[in-house]
Amino acid sequence: MSAHKIGLTLSGEIQIDEALFGGEEGNKHHGKRLFPGSGAGGKIAVIGLIEPNGKVVSHVLPDKLMLNAKGRLLTTPDVSKKTLLGRIWQYAEIGSTIYTDGNKSYKCLSKLGYEHYSVNHSRNIYAVGPITTNAIESYWAVLKRAYHGTFYGYSRKHMQKYLDEFDFRHNDANRRVPTLDALDSLLKGCFGTRLSYKDLVGSEYGNQKRE
Repeated sequence: MSAHKIGLTLSGEIQIDEALFGGEEGNKHHGKRLFPGSGAGGKIAVIGLIEPNGKVVSHVLPDKLMLNAKGRLLTTPDVSKKTLLGRIWQYAEIGSTIYTDGNKSYKCLSKLGYEHYSVNHSRNIYAVGPITTNAIESYWAVLKRAYHGTFYGYSRKHMQKYLDEFDFRHNDANRRVPTLDALDSLLKGCFGTRLSYKDLVGSEYGNQKRE
C-alpha cells in the first residue's frame, strides 16, 4: 500500500499538521510509565500533508533521546524545524499554498518558495476563510478512532505501515474510486515487492536468536 506514494507530490492548496500517537501515561501500570516530563516523551509523532479535496501523505517523524523526569533515557519525537521542513520539501510542490497552525517552525515557508498562511489555535481561531487545518485534523481523527476502536494501539516499528494503509484508503480506495480500480491499484503495488519476516516483525526483533 506504500507503492502509490512513490514520487507522489501534492500541489495547489495543502494543509499541514503533526499528530502524536501513544497511550496516556496515567493509564499505564506504574512499572510501565516512562515519566517523560512532557507530553511528547515516549510517543510517536507523524506529519501529514493533505489537499482538502485530493490526496494525502503522512510520514512518521524520527526519534531522539532525552532524559526523563527520573534522569533515565527515553525517546521523544524529533519535531525540529529541519525535520518538518524536510518532509514538506519532499512532498509539497514549490509554489503551493500551505495552511498550518501557529507552529513557529513553519514561519520560513514563504522564504522557501511557498505561499504560507496560518491560523492561531492558541487564540481559539480555527478558520479564517479558506485558511484552516480542519481537513488534516479530520484525517488524524480517522486514525485515532482506528487506534482506539480497531487496532488498540500502533507500535513504533509498524507505525509507517499503518499510515501507508490509511493513505492508500484515502487516495486510491475512497468512495469516489470504483471498487475494481481500487483493487487494481492494490494489486499493482504487490508486483516487485517482498516482505521478509525480519521486516514484518521489526528488525530489532528479527535479529534476535531463539534461546
